[in-house]
Amino acid sequence: MQKLTEQALATQLMLAAFVAGATERVRRDERGQGAIEYMGVIVVVAIILVLVIGAATGWGGDIVSAIGERISEIAAG
Repeated sequence: MQKLTEQALATQLMLAAFVAGATERVRRDERGQGAIEYMGVIVVVAIILVLVIGAATGWGGDIVSAIGERISEIAAG
């Protein structure tokens, strides 16, 4: 019984050390962060381009009025 208890304790300590190490690695690992930031910038630029092109071609006004109508419906109801 004592040997089983010692093995259980050793397993628990190893698991705790593994979880602590994994948590630390995740906390300081920044790989891929730059790619996500660039993707965010690309999405914002794409949205701005769509809005500018939409305003220039006339359908931008339709979109703005549709959004305004939905906001009015939400505010009224």
